[in-house]
Parts: sequence; C-alpha cells; structure tokens
Amino acid sequence: MKIAPSQIDALQDQAETEFVARVTQFLHAKHADAIAGLDAPELERRVRAGIARGRARGFTWQSSLAAFVALMFEIAPNFDLHPAFRRALELPAADETARIRAIHRNTTDRDWEEAQDHADPSAWYAPPPAV
Repeated sequence: MKIAPSQIDALQDQAETEFVARVTQFLHAKHADAIAGLDAPELERRVRAGIARGRARGFTWQSSLAAFVALMFEIAPNFDLHPAFRRALELPAADETARIRAIHRNTTDRDWEEAQDHADPSAWYAPPPAV
C-alpha cells in the first residue's frame, strides 16, 4: 500500500485543523476573558498565528504550543520579544515543558506588566519572528 503525497498533505491539514479546534476549546474553557469579543473566524486566525509563532520558537509538543498561545492571549501577542520572557523561552538544554515553566518561575510581575504595556496587536498579523 502506498500513500500519495496529496493524501499525506490532507491528513496533516486535518490534524492541524483538529489541533486548532482543541486549542480554541482550551482557550474558551480556561482563558475566556482573554478571548472575549473575538468572533470565531478571528479567534481561529489568531490561534493559527500563535501556533506558528510558537513553532518558530522551537515548540513542537501540542501542550507547549497551547500554553504558548494562551500566553499570547493573556500577556501580549509579542510577549516573547520581552527580554525576560525571551530568556525563559531560550533556556539552553531545556525541554519544552521546562521552557514554559521558566516563564512563570523566572519572570516578575513587573515583566508581565511591561510585556502587556508593550503589546503590539499587529503581531497577530505578522509572520513569526526569526529566532
């Protein structure tokens, strides 16, 4: 049995669509205030953008990507550019879970406030930054 490249592409597209739906459900369940006022198409677009940005940061696990996307909604879509968050996200030799946890362990309330103060809504619409 041989699977054609177009069939593999279709399966990958379906898996990505299902993942986006799960992240969206997670946001509705755990971060409803952060997504309030967004209609379904805009929320989906931002979730897809967040997943792409998380992947650009080296995240591959669905749990880590979902956490990264939630942080984009809770802090700022460009939170990962703030120096304290960037250091946490770029910890050498740390797995994905450790990098996400480092955000909470290695940042201060002031860091969170600064990142929120420097939120750039256009980051939802820009390609992920090169890292």
